[in-house]
Amino acid sequence: SNTYLLSGGNASGTISAARSFTLTDKGHLTGTVGTNVFNQAGGIMQGTVQTNTYLMSGGTLITSDRVTTNAFGQTGGEVRGSVNAGIKARAIGGTINALSNSGIDVSNTGQGISISTSSTSPIVNAGGTAIQARETKGGISIVTGGGVSGATGISAYATEGGNVNIVSNNVVQGKTGAAISAGSTGGRVTISGPGAIEGGSHGILVKSQDGDIDVKTGNTITGRTGVSLETSGTGDINFDLGGTISASDTAISLKGGATNSHAILDHDVIAGKTALRSENQGLTTFDNYATIRPASGGSEKLTLLDNVAGKAVLNNHSGGILQGVLSSGAGAETIVNNMGGGIWDTGNPAVFSLNGANDMIQNSGLIKVSGDTKFNGLETFENRAGGDLNLVNNKVTDRLAISGDYVGHAGSSISLDVDF
Repeated sequence: SNTYLLSGGNASGTISAARSFTLTDKGHLTGTVGTNVFNQAGGIMQGTVQTNTYLMSGGTLITSDRVTTNAFGQTGGEVRGSVNAGIKARAIGGTINALSNSGIDVSNTGQGISISTSSTSPIVNAGGTAIQARETKGGISIVTGGGVSGATGISAYATEGGNVNIVSNNVVQGKTGAAISAGSTGGRVTISGPGAIEGGSHGILVKSQDGDIDVKTGNTITGRTGVSLETSGTGDINFDLGGTISASDTAISLKGGATNSHAILDHDVIAGKTALRSENQGLTTFDNYATIRPASGGSEKLTLLDNVAGKAVLNNHSGGILQGVLSSGAGAETIVNNMGGGIWDTGNPAVFSLNGANDMIQNSGLIKVSGDTKFNGLETFENRAGGDLNLVNNKVTDRLAISGDYVGHAGSSISLDVDF
């Protein structure tokens, strides 16, 4: 038959229902069922089921790997044993609106959401969001093993203190929107995993309120904006770049409230317009160990650091390479510490646009300057021991104008071309 309803008694033997099988009330299944959709709203299932989708809202499922399904969703009832499924969603008391390889949509109001996919179960929704989760009070956990692709890849938001945890073990794509979009009001947002992040508008977009944000990537990130992390009120931001990030506009944007933000950059950062952007009432610190460079053109084409508001510190560690110029908003404080072994090519010519206060460059490494370069708005350039402010390029027409003070320490140098 196309449909089969078991609401009482025991069903044994082999049953085939092309469209759906429904187990409810006092039904007891001990036989074998093959169907497209298995619905369990009550009763006891301790038989064998092979189906495309198993949806459980009540009753008891007793299984020792005797349920084989592409997708298993649970909003109620009790499961004893394990279920073989490539796609799993659990939202006790909630709603599963969609659960298939064409999209997952789950919502709940307090008891949490968990979604997982296996490596053999890709989720593709070209016209919408591939995986969506909405929770008002509880937490959200999403772990992907297969690829995820949609107009937006993954969208997960919790309110009223719920935490959001996303682990991507395979590529996540957002064709026009964000590959991963997440947020929480009062809870922590954590994003990690070795999967590549390929976004349209954003690779990763997080907007939270009064909650921490922790992002640790393990592969490449692409998007018009690579990573944008924002939290208002309280909540720290921590970002660890585990793969090259390439953005046609802004690579990394951190916007915080009254607390601190920290980014560890140990892979290359490539941007079309702005590499790093900071807007924070507290302190933003970028620690660079790799190369930050423009997507095309000379170093002067890239805004290395745009400090919109607050205090931002960029530490370029030994082996790190910086390319680009500085800009800031009114009242912002910008500090660049080019350490020993660090290299900074400002471009030809480089023109800074610093509009804040107490802006400073501390140099113990190599800073290359060419052409008619202007460090506009810079209050202090401190050349420390080992630091070389270098204008050598076989031309004697190079000029550097520093709007503030130059402080040279013993052991520092300024290198020039000289025509005798």
